[in-house]
Amino acid sequence: MIFGSRRSQNKRFLRGGAKKPSKPVYSYYSNRAASDDSAQLKTARQTKLGSRTPWWRRLSLLFVMAVTFICLGYFFKLDPNPIVIQPSGREALFLRDKNTYQAAAHKLFNNSVLNYNKITVASDAIASELKKQFPELAKVSITIPLASHRPVISLGPTLPALVLSVDTGTFVIDETGKAVSRTEKINTSLIKNLPTVTDRSNLLVEEGMGVLTASNARFITEVSYQLKAKNLTVKSLTLPAKADQLDVRLVGKPYVINMNMQNDPRQQVGAYLAAKKRLEARGQTPRLY
Repeated sequence: MIFGSRRSQNKRFLRGGAKKPSKPVYSYYSNRAASDDSAQLKTARQTKLGSRTPWWRRLSLLFVMAVTFICLGYFFKLDPNPIVIQPSGREALFLRDKNTYQAAAHKLFNNSVLNYNKITVASDAIASELKKQFPELAKVSITIPLASHRPVISLGPTLPALVLSVDTGTFVIDETGKAVSRTEKINTSLIKNLPTVTDRSNLLVEEGMGVLTASNARFITEVSYQLKAKNLTVKSLTLPAKADQLDVRLVGKPYVINMNMQNDPRQQVGAYLAAKKRLEARGQTPRLY
């Protein structure tokens, strides 16, 4: 009895007290989550390691960038010493030497460091300043080259029409009626065959200023040409105080020919020649035509 009761107590003790270790339960979802976390950690580690660019690669990238900047800087570099191009033929009648324009353009390009670059060069301002310095230039065109480094300046002059003598000096007047230069500044061989007109109307003349109208300038040159073609030598051409009038004196003739510059110059010369022939046939010599 005694032994039987102890066995039963031991059995009860074992049943209620100590527990047998349980076996792990396999779960598909829990294992998948663990494997996903492991994969993410591995990918993050590889990404972090991959983002660490080797120093030699970084150095080569800097080298490539430096070479690129140097090449771009050289490509956009502009030489401040331009090439000046002048036309040939009748349009090549420049009042000044080519080196004069070259030196002036070089100085203007050197006025600012921005003119050393093809992008920042103030080509329009330089062209405008050249025309201001040299009123005889009708056209100033600046071309920035793509491959080379020296800018190209193309010049086109206005044609000198006559020499105007005023109280303050003598000026070359171009075909538009503008005073382009004082005669002492230019080569006199370029203007020796131009008609010289004396002003008596107190004109105010300065370089670059419009003095005559283009039609008046053409009238004077055409009258001079027509008289020369008829073997008549002009002694003097004068602009009196009266507007639009030109007084002409011929060598060996005692009279003055008054011409209206509002009319056609050929008709004016033709009218004079007809009146001259008629009066000479009568043996008359007028004092004024």
